[in-house]
Amino acid sequence: MSMQATAIETLYFDGRCAMCSREIAFLKRHADSEIRFVDIHAGALPDGSDKQAMLEVLHMQGADGGWRMGIDATLLAWSHTPFSWIVSPLKIGWLRPFFETCYAKWAKRRYCRLYMTQAKQK
Repeated sequence: MSMQATAIETLYFDGRCAMCSREIAFLKRHADSEIRFVDIHAGALPDGSDKQAMLEVLHMQGADGGWRMGIDATLLAWSHTPFSWIVSPLKIGWLRPFFETCYAKWAKRRYCRLYMTQAKQK
């Protein structure tokens, strides 16, 4: 594997989520070359990964091989753009618990709306 390939960070996203897809489209237009985007439904997932867990919250594998999820994945993804200041409030220590709670509730609701409804229809 080349040195450049190991320096790339990978954002795994839910391509069936309209809101997620809009944000990813924006990130793709403005991100540097050190990030790649993988639609969980279309791309190969890393060995041992749980597709359902990856659909429940945003996942990003860093260049170091470590995983960031939720708000941490969002911060890392946006750091590859000139617009990282947009998400900088997510870093404010005393506000972080509030943002994490909001993200967790939004992510759960989004997942249930997209996938629990489909399961009931089958």
